[in-house]
Amino acid sequence: MDYPLNLLVIEDDPADYLLVQRHLRKNGLDAFMHQVSDSAGLDAALNDRHWHAVLSDYNVPGMAFTQTLGQIRSALPDIPLILVSGTVGEERAIELFKLGMTDFVLKDNLARLVPAITRALHEAEELRAKRATEDALQQAIAATGLGMFDYYPQSGRLECNAELKRNVGLQPDAEVNFDIFLSRVHPEDRQHVEAVIHQAMLGMSNGHFNLEHRSLGFKDSQERWVQTRGQVFFDGDGKPVRCIGTELDLTERKQAEERIRQTALHDPLTGLPNRGWLFESAQYVFGHARRAGRYCGIIFIDLDRFKPINDNHGHEVGDKVLKEVAHRLTQCIREEDIVIRLGGDEFLILVPEIEYDAKAEDVARHMSRCIKRPYLVDGLELTISTSVGISIFPRDGKDLDTLISRADAAMYQAKQMGRDNIQFYSEELAAKSRLKSRIEGQLKTALNQNTFQLHYQPVIDLQTARLIGVEALVRWPHEDIGPDQFVPVAESTGHIERLGEWVISEACRQHRLWRDHGLPAIPIAVNVSAVQLRHPDFANQVSQMIADFAINPLALQVEVTETALIEHLDWAIDVLTRLQTLGVQIALDDFGTGYSSLNYLSRLPINKIKIDKSFVQRIEQDTASRAITEAVIALGRTLKLEVVAEGIESEAVLHYLRGQGCSQAQGFHICRPIPADAFEVWFHKYANQPLARAG
Repeated sequence: MDYPLNLLVIEDDPADYLLVQRHLRKNGLDAFMHQVSDSAGLDAALNDRHWHAVLSDYNVPGMAFTQTLGQIRSALPDIPLILVSGTVGEERAIELFKLGMTDFVLKDNLARLVPAITRALHEAEELRAKRATEDALQQAIAATGLGMFDYYPQSGRLECNAELKRNVGLQPDAEVNFDIFLSRVHPEDRQHVEAVIHQAMLGMSNGHFNLEHRSLGFKDSQERWVQTRGQVFFDGDGKPVRCIGTELDLTERKQAEERIRQTALHDPLTGLPNRGWLFESAQYVFGHARRAGRYCGIIFIDLDRFKPINDNHGHEVGDKVLKEVAHRLTQCIREEDIVIRLGGDEFLILVPEIEYDAKAEDVARHMSRCIKRPYLVDGLELTISTSVGISIFPRDGKDLDTLISRADAAMYQAKQMGRDNIQFYSEELAAKSRLKSRIEGQLKTALNQNTFQLHYQPVIDLQTARLIGVEALVRWPHEDIGPDQFVPVAESTGHIERLGEWVISEACRQHRLWRDHGLPAIPIAVNVSAVQLRHPDFANQVSQMIADFAINPLALQVEVTETALIEHLDWAIDVLTRLQTLGVQIALDDFGTGYSSLNYLSRLPINKIKIDKSFVQRIEQDTASRAITEAVIALGRTLKLEVVAEGIESEAVLHYLRGQGCSQAQGFHICRPIPADAFEVWFHKYANQPLARAG
């Protein structure tokens, strides 16, 4: 889409509206958004502007969604309408699709929103083009002429033209009567046609009839769709004496409608069935499995590290990879299994009627092996893997919406476990999902009420034992939820951007406050997530906060992980270079746990690398950890980078690292992370003392 979109948003909750707005901006969707929350506002908006799509909540006070849907369809029949709601049941979703809803996205999984909008706009354009074709087709059919008949019920005489005879597969000079006409109506439609004509002969509907039905040719047995219209005339006694009508061949129109229907139910890129087809078919599949006493499997597939293919090689290459993935999926599954493309790099396999759930895992493992084979595209050799989640009908849910949601949750667990993994949905996973939902709700409240705090852990120069900075670590007071729990939730739900912005602002504020209290300019390091780095205005935001609090840019350090950088390397390099130009120091955190590639390390604009605590804490027992630590220190020295060892918990490890030439250190042996006021006490008592006395 190379034009700004006009999106009409029906939402009464300002926070949810802002959440959607930020999500679209974060994912690069250029859109003007207008919020309405009542019918009057909707009427005005529909008359005021050309809209490309409508996003609507399901529960808006005073606005029944079905009425809202009808109001929009009346004004703008072809506009995509995407439901953005908390939950939608399978039966309700099918009903809403039939009423004209284009798609739906759950609020707790907004990652699908941009693909849903993009897909809906593409399909709307395609549908408009096909409707234009259909209109032209109807004109062409009308130009061929109508079949005409004149029937006299009292005598049984039937006169008709060549077009009508053609509709029933007869030669122009063939004899035809009313019984012959009825005999060529398709057996499945014959009873209905006879009933409608009989009612017209009795005077119902003023003798008018109009119906569509199938006919079968006499000689070729070809099935044709026709529209039969007629008017019955009566004598003074109310008896039918004449019936005049027309018959139009609708076959080509019906075929075009079926092609359009099939297009609407299939993904335009891969040709695979799409979500709409899935909802249309799953009820039958589940019903059959229930009657047979069997299980069904829902296999949710997400391609690992697909986005770098688009970023590094372009969307044309990415599309070719997706087409090949779709081809491999259809080739490697069983004949009875069904492959769906959900959108983006997400696919789903519906595995019907299995005797035991492990069979779904067999299908998934075979599929994963097929997907991992190299892809040769435009002279490139590319590899991808899959993160897979599986839910089982009816054990994990009895409706499609629930089963997809739970398979998605299992897929997320597989991705969290390092990708290239298969996970079943389980009660343990359900508990984690419930905990995630609870944390998400509390997280939102905590951000609104500003209840987070920063704790500060000192970083010392190993050779002089002097304080050279602190790392700011976010804490959630009065909640039994640690950063290892709430930070991943914040990242997966989109709250990390707001939380990260608060962390940087609070660190700048605290630095200013310490200076006002007479402390020296102590640099504060803050952790930055991949989501923040991808924000197009991140460097400017940091610059503005530094200016707002009137601090020296050298007072702020940014720590990023290898994982945050690798998937968007070129973008990350640009952002970090802009930060470094401001004077902000850059540290590569958790070094050694990710890719640790010299190829990209030499390109990064960084000032220091931090040895992950998992190596430091095993130095005394593990020779491999010592070797890795020594190698990182040597690498830092070669690249003229400061090396920070984190997680130091003993004097022996501290002494060892000093002997190896490590630059800086932090850990519980030096000081635990402590609140800002406690840090001031610590600083005045210990910061200017040798480490042996500071211990």
